[in-house]
Amino acid sequence: MTSSLKAILRKPAVPGNTLTEQSTSRGRPYVAFGESSEKTKKRRIEELVLKYTLEELSFAVKELSKKSNSQVEFKEFKKHSLTLQETLALYLQLDLSQRKYNLLRSIINSVHSEFLPSIYKLRQFRDSLLPKDIINTVQGSEINLQQLLDYTLKSILKSILDKEYIKSETLTLTCKYGFDGSSGHSTYKQVFSSTEMTDEYLFLVAMSPLNLSDEKGYIFWNNPRSSSKFFCRPIKFIFVKENSYLVKTEVLRLQQEINDLKPIIINFQNKNYTVNFKFHFTMLDGSCINILSETNSTQTCFICGATPKQMNTKEVLKRPVKIENFNFGMSSLHSWIRSFECLLRIAYRLSFISWQVKGTEKKFQIVTN
Repeated sequence: MTSSLKAILRKPAVPGNTLTEQSTSRGRPYVAFGESSEKTKKRRIEELVLKYTLEELSFAVKELSKKSNSQVEFKEFKKHSLTLQETLALYLQLDLSQRKYNLLRSIINSVHSEFLPSIYKLRQFRDSLLPKDIINTVQGSEINLQQLLDYTLKSILKSILDKEYIKSETLTLTCKYGFDGSSGHSTYKQVFSSTEMTDEYLFLVAMSPLNLSDEKGYIFWNNPRSSSKFFCRPIKFIFVKENSYLVKTEVLRLQQEINDLKPIIINFQNKNYTVNFKFHFTMLDGSCINILSETNSTQTCFICGATPKQMNTKEVLKRPVKIENFNFGMSSLHSWIRSFECLLRIAYRLSFISWQVKGTEKKFQIVTN
């Protein structure tokens, strides 16, 4: 801090040797800074603002406050720090590792002190948000659906009750659920109790909340990204390959668990809310839908049962449909990619108007197109 800056900041409110000394000079009398108008204050600090930076002024104020033992808070220099909830959202959104987070924290905190909390505090806060009774085994992990919904509801109510008042005490939480399998994972020397289990495959059962509404249909909370992984709530995962027996077994188990659900009564801010549940079985891909609808081929429509040859005729519109299969919905899983692939394949076959490419001539047209 330069000597000129110190002199300006230490300038007394009234000219003279003491604060009580009266000014004998002619003209407009000297007024203390705190009693001056806004225009006069700006005029007096104009030299400071033009000559010194914000960091220099902030440091000078802190040093003078320490020497004078002043308890005055300078709000204009007070820095904001992220809360644990804001930091955890940033940590998950950027998919940071521990090393990357500590590196980011060291750089930011060197400029903005205590802006990001430590990784230890962040993990403690994350663990406090997780359900306690998670069943972990060598084969996978599982949680009771009733308990998972309890934690989900508390998080939703906490986020909306600060913004609006809910008059109705009876609410309905609408969710979607389903499962999917993945393969091609790295295999390790992990011992399983069954030969069917291997860490090369993973089968996941999950649900996602869609909205929270009252009896009249008014929606208090709506999921902004219903297909985002950040709103997905895992129910169970096991290291096993997806097959028809596993899919049918999990469907029966999930339906029984949903039927056994009881309305949850949550006391929040000295008020009881009774929440019922409504589930849609729509988080499925084509292979699972074919198994549950007993459709043998992936190219066959599970709604009307039309084959690729029958789809290319006008009679396909007259085929009877299986209304019960409408409950599966139109899954958004892979829909953008599959739709664009379908358009491309149709465009490649416009010259001979046939889905199946057989014969040398048709294959040559596909390549040239």
